[in-house]
Parts: sequence; C-alpha cells; structure tokens
Amino acid sequence: MRFAEGDLCCWNITWFGVDKNGYIFECISEVFANVPEFVCKSQEETEFLEEYLMEYLGIDEDDWGYPPVLSEKGLYSFGGIVEDDPESKEDFKTHPYWYKKWGEAKNPLHFDQLPKKIQKIMDSHRIDVDITKTDYLYVEDAYKRGSK
Repeated sequence: MRFAEGDLCCWNITWFGVDKNGYIFECISEVFANVPEFVCKSQEETEFLEEYLMEYLGIDEDDWGYPPVLSEKGLYSFGGIVEDDPESKEDFKTHPYWYKKWGEAKNPLHFDQLPKKIQKIMDSHRIDVDITKTDYLYVEDAYKRGSK
C-alpha cells in the first residue's frame, strides 16, 4: 500500500537510504519533512526495512531512533527540520523540510554488507549525496509539499 499524502503530515516516518558511496543512513521525518517517492511507493517495504535493520543491527525498540545508539551500530542518522520544532527554528529558515544530521556512524554500514534480498530492496533507495560530508540532506518530496 502506498503512503497517501495525508499520511505524511500525520506520521513520523522512519526511512532508509543509500548514499553515493554505498553507506546506509536513516531519516526520521518528524511528521512534516520531505519524504521521497521510493518511501511513499510502499508502506510495507518501508516498515519491513525498519524492522529488518533494527533486528539486523541488534537495536532494542527502546533505543531505536536514538542517535548515539544508531551511530554505534553503524548508521548515520538524520532528523527532519520542521517549522514547529523550537530546536529547528534557525535551521528551518535556510533548510525548510530538509533533514539535519543527528549522528555520525562509528563504523558505517555499507550496502555490500547487507544480504542480497535487502540489497535488492535498497538499490532503489539511492540518493546522490555523500553523507560523510554533509550536515543537511535534501530529498525531493513525493508529493511536492516542501520546496528547495
């Protein structure tokens, strides 16, 4: 089932991407940040990847989304920059609905380390960015809600 446009402004969506060097990163939409088409096309795939990676990396549900734990487990993490968040107000002026890096991976998880069935899914989740060198991530919104 596809995420509907209305879902994006009601749900805090966790999604995963692959950067141009093959590193895996995690983004949390904070309800209003842009969500790419490859996420919107399948709610089941997005939820499957979250559950799979949580188990694959050995992350407890209580620690999921907590940047220091994700960094220890090899994920770069980004959080949505949204207007309503007091901590994002300054960033929102220059990067509305983008993502801001919350955590650097200590030993980054690489696409090639994933099982083939997960690689097959994540191959369509590539974004042309070097997450090791950026603090802000822009993704084109599937429904063109936020602009660049």
